[in-house]
Amino acid sequence: MDQATEIREKIDIVSLISEYLPLKKMGRNFKTNCPFHNENTPSFVISPERQIWHCFGCGKGGDAFTFLMEYENMEFPEALRALAKKAGITLIETAFKKEEYSEKEKIFTINNQALKFYHYILTEHSIGKAALAYLLEKRKINKGIIDTFELGFAPSNGTALTEYLLKKKGYKNRDLLLAGVSFERGPRLADFFRGRIISRFLITGAM
Repeated sequence: MDQATEIREKIDIVSLISEYLPLKKMGRNFKTNCPFHNENTPSFVISPERQIWHCFGCGKGGDAFTFLMEYENMEFPEALRALAKKAGITLIETAFKKEEYSEKEKIFTINNQALKFYHYILTEHSIGKAALAYLLEKRKINKGIIDTFELGFAPSNGTALTEYLLKKKGYKNRDLLLAGVSFERGPRLADFFRGRIISRFLITGAM
């Protein structure tokens, strides 16, 4: 387990966000007005079970790291240090090297972009229509849960995410291999996940 994962598991996301926003318990989750866009009706949901947050209004979401990065306008290294201190974890010296910070931040960003890509495919693209119907009709999972937990669908063609990250986001082959979202298949890269339902914890588990 790397230190970022250790910190994420020790931080209680409800306690963290309650330091910034007033929360109201709604069933198993907590709600509040989203701090990232103007709204009158709370659409910002925090799940204690999943340790994630999601806004149904603006579509933003993530874990403790992404909340701090969004709210405090921090880079990943700053959020890492702040949450390590809060969790009572001493970061090893090598974690403070600039190049290691940059590498971890890039991996973190790629995994989050992959998650959002797969969520878009499931909820907005025709490719994910059958997978969405399976979740809604056969598994009886409502759209709210799909959005809150950012479920997604990895297309079966095997290169959709890889091409998106390389061509649209400008990453290099090495970046995708380090992030664990692609693998080498002959002279080219292919998506690590293909033809399956994707969750945040499946994606971030590759870090």
